Amino acid sequence: MSASTSNPPSPFHVTWHGASRLTRAQFQALRVQCLPPENQPTDIPKSKIVQFGLSRSLRTAKDWLGSFPPFQQYLRHVSTTQHTMPWRIGDSTQAANGLGIMELPRRKQELVMAGTDVDEELVVSSLLAFLEAITLRHPDVKCDWSARRRNLKANFGASDLRVIVDGALVDPTNNNLKALIEAKKRSSRGFGETISATWQQAAEVVTAIRAQNLTPGTPVFLISQEADELFLVVARFGEKYLHYISGRTMTLASKDFLALERFGPWKISDAQHLEMFAEIALAIAIQCTAAVKATSITWVFFINLKPFASIASWTNYEEED
Repeated sequence: MSASTSNPPSPFHVTWHGASRLTRAQFQALRVQCLPPENQPTDIPKSKIVQFGLSRSLRTAKDWLGSFPPFQQYLRHVSTTQHTMPWRIGDSTQAANGLGIMELPRRKQELVMAGTDVDEELVVSSLLAFLEAITLRHPDVKCDWSARRRNLKANFGASDLRVIVDGALVDPTNNNLKALIEAKKRSSRGFGETISATWQQAAEVVTAIRAQNLTPGTPVFLISQEADELFLVVARFGEKYLHYISGRTMTLASKDFLALERFGPWKISDAQHLEMFAEIALAIAIQCTAAVKATSITWVFFINLKPFASIASWTNYEEED
């Protein structure tokens, strides 16, 4: 939302329903600003990686995935068979290729790419299988992926904003949600303040902030899958925004709005793109586990379906913390 918008209501003067039915007026009440990419859409600047607190964990993720044989064989398989479908799980030729733990997620990804009978359950299981495969064997990831649907709500006085998530990254020590997963069949048709899917993503973020009692400066991450494309949405907020959604103030300057940035797409049909996405997803999981021992950090994942599109490049991050 821009600073020129005239006197939208506060979230405490709006009647809320589910996040999937958000209206433009309700979105405006959340005071969200969608920021354009600074570089190519898939090129996350080095400064952003530092700002998001992922410098160390991203280096760790890149090194580990580079030496994880099933993942490297998976990338080779994608490079050589991305236009060959279908193949059967457990087929002897596939087993001989050494996909191992990466075989199931690749099969599900290919079913999504085939585009027949794709539903929310398939998209959720595809992403969960991939995330589990790249994190299960990593010694620094202690949180668990769960497919159990969960209800979250943010109270705004007489009305609650409610969201239902299709899965989560869970802290096994206290059952806190460290990441949220959501699936949608509809195309987002882009990203911005006129896009209804962005309104829903904003509602997911705000509900996560309230439900998880996040502190100002805590990044909230959403991963969206739109057909064969993967995106990363990062939300940032400060103390004044927290006061606004907590009802301590009814006004907010535009510079203090919740900031949303989107990176991507990374295509699940391209080995290089999958490597890029896996590195950032594993880095988030590593950081979430580290946060269990420190302060609370919540990462939010959001999935949609959309036709194929183009992709850009990835930055090689070799910065200091």
